[in-house]
Amino acid sequence: MDANFYHNVCNFAFDSKFNLLNRPLICDRLKAIRLKSFYSVIARQQKPVSNVSIGKPLRYLRAFTLIELLVVLVIVAILTAVAYPSYMSCVRKSRRLDAQAVLQGLALAMERHYTERGSYLGAAIGGDSGKPAVYAQKSPIDGSQVYYELKIVSANFNQYVLKAVAVASQQEDGDLTLSSTGVRSWGDKPCWFGDC
Repeated sequence: MDANFYHNVCNFAFDSKFNLLNRPLICDRLKAIRLKSFYSVIARQQKPVSNVSIGKPLRYLRAFTLIELLVVLVIVAILTAVAYPSYMSCVRKSRRLDAQAVLQGLALAMERHYTERGSYLGAAIGGDSGKPAVYAQKSPIDGSQVYYELKIVSANFNQYVLKAVAVASQQEDGDLTLSSTGVRSWGDKPCWFGDC
């Protein structure tokens, strides 16, 4: 309601031949109502926010304190310190599993070579041992990053020994070997998995 409404009501009261003594009372009450409604609209639009239970004004509630931020940083640091080694262990294990698959692929390529030539000789580049000529030379086969280099340790007419040499960040994990008789080793362990 605007100010003209209250002004018109006061004039109507005077023009309607109401008691002249009541006119100031009526107009004053209308003014009070008008001011009260005006301030209630302002109060609704700009309602102050404060923390009643603590009694702090709004300016103290807008940001985190330094202690709160430090506590969060400490919690994140602890979680990172616990989770990162586990994550890296899983990454090394997945790279090792990929190298095992590639080494088995090299063993199949050696068997194809044996079927075609009648021996395992000549499967390496420039001779009987070294980088393979019949299959990929690294693991993973795709991509530019190398975690294992494949090589033929020894080969003769009837048997061979293959090795995946760990390089770069995978060196801590150890080398993988596979022979034509199915003997496998991982570092100093006599199998490819940790539960042997």
